[in-house]
Amino acid sequence: MDKNTPLVGILMGSENDLSVMEKAMDVLCMLGIPC
Repeated sequence: MDKNTPLVGILMGSENDLSVMEKAMDVLCMLGIPC
């Protein structure tokens, strides 16, 4: 990855958020956004 390429991070408040955040990561990946 080029140092000028943006990178998205996904933060969770607790482990209970994992199932929702995994779906968010899937959407970002489908859109070609590295995370």
